[in-house]
Amino acid sequence: MSRLALLLVLMLVSFPGAAGAQESLALSSGSRVRVWTSSAAGPVTGKVLRVDASAMMLAVDGSEPPIVVPRDAITRLDVSRGRRSRGKNALIGALVGLAAAGIVLAGDTSGPNGGPGIGSGVALLFLPPTGTLVGAMFPPGHERWRPAKLAASTGPAPSVRFGFRF
Repeated sequence: MSRLALLLVLMLVSFPGAAGAQESLALSSGSRVRVWTSSAAGPVTGKVLRVDASAMMLAVDGSEPPIVVPRDAITRLDVSRGRRSRGKNALIGALVGLAAAGIVLAGDTSGPNGGPGIGSGVALLFLPPTGTLVGAMFPPGHERWRPAKLAASTGPAPSVRFGFRF
């Protein structure tokens, strides 16, 4: 029984990581991006206003006029995945509380016939909600970014033609 509980706790605590591969994106207007160029010392962060075959127009954070970045000057491009919400923090807290309750349950042999006792029931009732509240108290995290490549220019779609002569 305790091996099963330990296995359950390990499964609940481990989260698969997201793949960090670059994706080719057709950026849409309003996407939040971070752009590195060959001429700038650091990244420029803003919202995409327009992308065409030669340039990207950005509304830069803290700057009034939009800027135009030539596509061939872009050395790196990241797209925002947003910030982690308090709801997700609360869910993580609930899972941590449930895992802690599972550990208590696995180690509790104070009940009849060496089984779980009253302490396990109390742990199951109070630890997950407590974890939820503690997780919800954490502020949303920093902005998360995903590396990306600009999709090929939006020219006419390539076509293939076949012909036969007799």
